[in-house]
Amino acid sequence: MKKIFFLPLLMLTVISLYGQDASGKFNIGTGIGLGTEIETIGLGITGQYFITNEIAVQGNLTIFFPNNEIDGVVDVTRRFSEINMNGVYYFDLESIVRPYALAGINIGIVGVDFEPDDLFEDQSEGEIGLNLGGGVDLLVHEELTPFAQLKYAISDYDQLVIFIGVRYNFSN
Repeated sequence: MKKIFFLPLLMLTVISLYGQDASGKFNIGTGIGLGTEIETIGLGITGQYFITNEIAVQGNLTIFFPNNEIDGVVDVTRRFSEINMNGVYYFDLESIVRPYALAGINIGIVGVDFEPDDLFEDQSEGEIGLNLGGGVDLLVHEELTPFAQLKYAISDYDQLVIFIGVRYNFSN
């Protein structure tokens, strides 16, 4: 499971090194998301590399806060995180509001912990799925870009994720 969390960090590092090239723009940011099926919020990091003014590659990692519930005498904690790699197409380049469409790959990781742990064994698994969605960037500042994103992850862990945040734009 540690290898799965290492993947987005490696991806963002490679993109950031490649993004310093004068041929493209790069940004990195953070935000907060809400998962509709897990019914909890999460914190995430995101990064984009622009191949052209309209086309970008986007990666992000979101870790949702655990859900705790008591089932009889057992305390059950459910954890969920996701890693996403998306292709992004931006519309309306002449406006302060830049809507975009996205499609890509989602890796959902779920874990269940039990307390007392001598009754049940903790479990963790991952599932690969498809992302479909869109969002909007607000070009209100040269270095900082607020954004909102809505995507649906199609997998065994189907859910709609609403994500808002801000990205820092690196200049070439």
